[in-house]
Amino acid sequence: MRLAVGLLIGLGLGYLLLWGQTAVSVRGKSAPLPLDTTLTAAQQQAQALALADGRVKELTVGQRSEVFGVRRMGQQFTQASAACATAVCYQVEIYDFDANGTVTAVVDTDAGVVRDVLHQPNMQPGINKRLADRALELAFNDPGVIAELGFQPTQADMAPVAAGLRGSSCDQGHLCAGPTFRVGDRILWAIVDLTTETVAGLRWTTVSEDGRSIPYKPEGGFCPVSGSSSRDGWTLNYETTGTDGLRVYDVAY
Repeated sequence: MRLAVGLLIGLGLGYLLLWGQTAVSVRGKSAPLPLDTTLTAAQQQAQALALADGRVKELTVGQRSEVFGVRRMGQQFTQASAACATAVCYQVEIYDFDANGTVTAVVDTDAGVVRDVLHQPNMQPGINKRLADRALELAFNDPGVIAELGFQPTQADMAPVAAGLRGSSCDQGHLCAGPTFRVGDRILWAIVDLTTETVAGLRWTTVSEDGRSIPYKPEGGFCPVSGSSSRDGWTLNYETTGTDGLRVYDVAY
């Protein structure tokens, strides 16, 4: 029996209380907005090739869309991108706000070609820095946030993570992120709808008193290298992800 399993375990704190997703608001409906953060030459090449690809254009032109990430491919590939097993490949993640879907282009920078284009409806990749900064800006200046805190915040306790709030616009396929503000033993979650650029809701939670912390440094570096494991008839491959998660795939018994 073979289980074709791709398991991604995310470690986002926002999901402890608030179920999450991701999206964005980009004005205009032309080509996807490229990343405005610093990219390596290889990442720039991958992004340019992806945005010029006819399949990507067909799925994104006329839609509100934005590049969310340009990342090195892991160890799992589609049939069309099998060459990436030995070549240097990147996945360019583009979010379509109108359709609430993700377009992922698999780019072989060694060959200078787009090997595959995947369309995933109702899927939202992790937000980029521009959107995280925008979520903070909206939360800092929201009258409701200021009223709840009793002051206007200038920084959050944690970078915005994907989050949602039941009964809000986040239930409707909008991109939402949740900056947090701690006051004593309470945390205010400001759920920001990045599709409409509004604060969708506020929620207070309580936290236990901070205990004594013990510094820990993993042996052999911060993140484990990719690898495989075999035990009791089971085999699997694993790798860490760009979102601080553990991805387990190609599980077989």
